[in-house]
Amino acid sequence: MPKGPREISETGYYHVVTRTVGGIPLFEDDKDRKRYLFLLKKYHDELGIRIIAWVLMNNHVHLVLDCGEDANPTPFMRRLDIAYAAYFRAKTDHKGHLFQEDYWSKPILNDEQLISTVDYVHRNPERACIASMTGYRWSSMQEYLGKLWVVDTSIILELMGNVESLVAFVGRMDDVVRMRDKDVPRQKLTDDEALLLAKQMAGVETSTELRSRDVKLRPKLMSKLAENGVTQRQIANVFGISKSTVSRLLAKPS
Repeated sequence: MPKGPREISETGYYHVVTRTVGGIPLFEDDKDRKRYLFLLKKYHDELGIRIIAWVLMNNHVHLVLDCGEDANPTPFMRRLDIAYAAYFRAKTDHKGHLFQEDYWSKPILNDEQLISTVDYVHRNPERACIASMTGYRWSSMQEYLGKLWVVDTSIILELMGNVESLVAFVGRMDDVVRMRDKDVPRQKLTDDEALLLAKQMAGVETSTELRSRDVKLRPKLMSKLAENGVTQRQIANVFGISKSTVSRLLAKPS
């Protein structure tokens, strides 16, 4: 959990990110994702924290929270992370810590930042080349489209007017309260984690399917992998090609 005092948001809104240690997968299957959402709702109900947006990714989760005046996300995140880690260890026999000790959070200062940050959270699967914003099952975009579970959609929909405007909105990155490179040091992925990430980004289940993907689509996927900490050697192994070929493809302008 956090070391030292956190910035307190005058609006009560925060963008929060929690990550696993070493980038290990946070969810092995949909049962795990459903368990995380069950706990999200449980502590939302118990602590009175309003959930504005969420997205479940491979090794991290983004949340947009309304914690109220003079409050911060720590009590909520502590209970959520401890409860899910206990479930995960019992299921998988995982040893040691699951989450990084210090989750990341930043205050959201105004309505423009709130809208842009919610859009940024919902577009995470698109940036990772996993699925479209509206097609990804494991984000609160599905709640804004009508499948309500835990999110208070009224705040954003009142600001935007309707869900169509939310889907069409593309925020300026300068308005987004997001993690910067300096906020989270890169951690080296294992070869297995690199392969799992590549398959998820490509939307395939096997290495054979991955290697048979259209070669014209490879450079974009390779670039995304490199941005997420996958080394050129690991990318070469993933696609069954030489490291020099990877270097050449990554050097080409997109």
